[in-house]
Amino acid sequence: MADDEALPDGIDPEIWFECIHHPGSRDYLVSEPWQTSPGRMQAWCETRHVWFRVSKSSLPEHLPLPTRYWVQGFLVGNVPRQPDDDDDDAAAVNEWRASAHHFIATGRWP
Repeated sequence: MADDEALPDGIDPEIWFECIHHPGSRDYLVSEPWQTSPGRMQAWCETRHVWFRVSKSSLPEHLPLPTRYWVQGFLVGNVPRQPDDDDDDAAAVNEWRASAHHFIATGRWP
């Protein structure tokens, strides 16, 4: 990013990943409460100057440490609500628990 070019408001310059369209450029993840579906994160491309949505599976394998933690926290906060059941060993709760672990690891709800 050029010194005279500022990021849009609300973007943390520490939460980035390499742009797949322009190697060497950065895309930034943005804290935005609205998603297209659980696990989809809003991002800003500094080179193309566009907002877009991205899933964990679309991110590069190697991410800066702050970005990895941000994605993990985002996904934990996006886990769909567990079933209403007082029995923690109920089949629906166990299925939800397995789905939640899968979601946090992959960004996709099975």
